[in-house]
Amino acid sequence: SNKVDEEGEDEEIEDEEEIEEEEEIETEDEEDDDEESEESAEDKSENEQHGAAKKRQEEEYRLQYETRRKEEYERVEQELRNLREKQERRRREREQEEKELAEKIRLAEEKHRQEEISFIFKKKILSFDINSPTEESKARIEAQKRKREEERGKKQAMLAGSLAGIVSSGNNCNPNFVIQKREKTERNKNDKEREEKEEAKRAYMAKVNQKPDISHLLINDLKIKIYELHSHICKLEALKYDLEKRHERQLYDLKELHEREKQVARHRALQRGLDPNEAAASPHPPKINVASKFDRQFDRRSYGDRRIIFEKVTFPYSLKYVS
Repeated sequence: SNKVDEEGEDEEIEDEEEIEEEEEIETEDEEDDDEESEESAEDKSENEQHGAAKKRQEEEYRLQYETRRKEEYERVEQELRNLREKQERRRREREQEEKELAEKIRLAEEKHRQEEISFIFKKKILSFDINSPTEESKARIEAQKRKREEERGKKQAMLAGSLAGIVSSGNNCNPNFVIQKREKTERNKNDKEREEKEEAKRAYMAKVNQKPDISHLLINDLKIKIYELHSHICKLEALKYDLEKRHERQLYDLKELHEREKQVARHRALQRGLDPNEAAASPHPPKINVASKFDRQFDRRSYGDRRIIFEKVTFPYSLKYVS
């Protein structure tokens, strides 16, 4: 019985130890759970802080980008505004210069016309006097009257269908018309225009290349002269820019017209059944076949057979066969 009691006590002690161990394990597990929950809460708070910091950084970047983009847009707008104002100012200056130049040309032409009128009037007064005509003027008037009468007689003779008027006038049957020779051909005209252009160019270059006399000018006058030269250079640069842009636009128009011409030639060649590449590349119009090669056949008959056809013989065969 003592052994049984000892064994029972030992079992109870073991059971108590196991229960204590289980309780210790449970407490350790609870502590671990509490630590994990605390760590998860700390991680969550750190993630939230990191996300908030990242969001704030993105917001800052976005605000910086928007401000930078706005500044860039304002700068571009200001440059465009300045360029438009400069173009408008240059256009007004050019219009004013064109008006002044047109006015100068008109005044020069008017002056030249008045000088020509006065010169012609003086020449007429000196060469011809109405009250006392000279022998030369009388002879000229008589010759003109005689010439008009001869022309009238020739016209009447032509209408009557005879040459009596021409014979009676003392002429040796000369033609009753005059072939007017051209005073100047196109070549002479072009040469004259080229010479006039060269002369105008030389005169303009001589006027532009004149060295200003600044020996008698004061400081203020020199400043004014420098300002005038600077404004003149600016105008020339603006004119050069405009001419270059016009030249580029004209070159583009020429290329476009050439391409359109090629397209039209290619379309016509396709309609006519020709080679479109050859028609577009060649400066000459495309070759058109007016006859098919299958329509032209060699005449393989003999000379006698062909001669009989062109002799117009009603009965080419002998009459003895017709009976």
